[in-house]
Amino acid sequence: MKNWVIAIYKIQSSLEDAEVGLRRQIERHTKDMVSETVDVCDKILELLSKKIRLCNLKVMFDEIMKSFSEDEKELFQTVLSKREFLSEIARERGINKSTMLRRFDKLIKKAECVLIDLRFDEDRLEREYRGLVRI
Repeated sequence: MKNWVIAIYKIQSSLEDAEVGLRRQIERHTKDMVSETVDVCDKILELLSKKIRLCNLKVMFDEIMKSFSEDEKELFQTVLSKREFLSEIARERGINKSTMLRRFDKLIKKAECVLIDLRFDEDRLEREYRGLVRI
């Protein structure tokens, strides 16, 4: 599940652009007067399904972040957005590397619990989001 938590964090910045792209594709297909109606409907349903999954990813991210305190949010975002080693981040914060690792692991576990509470266990994430999110 740790990989899914990290993937959800990493993809969140591009969700809005992806949703706009899907909306444009849906609009383009609704104006298709050449293709068979059934084919157009199938394509629109496929795109709507993808849009729902993108919205679910946004909800997952928002709920994870809502579960964190301000300090936890800052630590989570710092570790996942910086290209520094945990040891460097720990040194900047004046704590040792093992303490930093324990704190980050605790946040990952907390995020995993949020996903499970939302009924997104690892099997469901693999089944429904594997092709949408690279982990």
